[in-house]
Amino acid sequence: MTNLKIINHNGIFTVDSREVAEMVDRDLKLLNNICSRSFLESNKLALLDEVKEASGATRHAFPFLMHAVDSLIIDNFFKTLPTEMDMQASFRARINEFLPEAEIIEKKSRSKHIPDLWVMIDKEEIPVEMKLKGFNIKALEQLQRYMFFYKCKRGIAVAQTLDCEIPGNITFIKFDLSTI
Repeated sequence: MTNLKIINHNGIFTVDSREVAEMVDRDLKLLNNICSRSFLESNKLALLDEVKEASGATRHAFPFLMHAVDSLIIDNFFKTLPTEMDMQASFRARINEFLPEAEIIEKKSRSKHIPDLWVMIDKEEIPVEMKLKGFNIKALEQLQRYMFFYKCKRGIAVAQTLDCEIPGNITFIKFDLSTI
């Protein structure tokens, strides 16, 4: 950098330099672009590397800004991950792909005994329990509790993976989250 002009303003020193202003402006435009892209691009975490490309002057002058941009990118990343509600909505919309003979029904459930979905197959009401990742022993116990409480002979488990053994009266449906 050349021709930095230091200004003493009542004991507060500032630097007057078009070069510094242009460098900071360039970095702020870069950070603004990265923030905008963090809402749109699928590979959000790669944007964290681009934040590091901002010049040292901006990083030192505005560390809170760098942290805020990192936080925004990470927050946007987590907001785009599918939730169990997304999974349930997708499963409902595509029920015929998974269970062609099933009909979604509305059944009044009691609190603490609310399955994710009720289906009717061959005039039999069947509770459906969905888990975002793996269907484990805890989820199995939950589904069996619903089956016992509502006196159902069958149940349906939906998840990405089956992480426990299930009895013959429970049907497992593998659900690929990338299809949401």
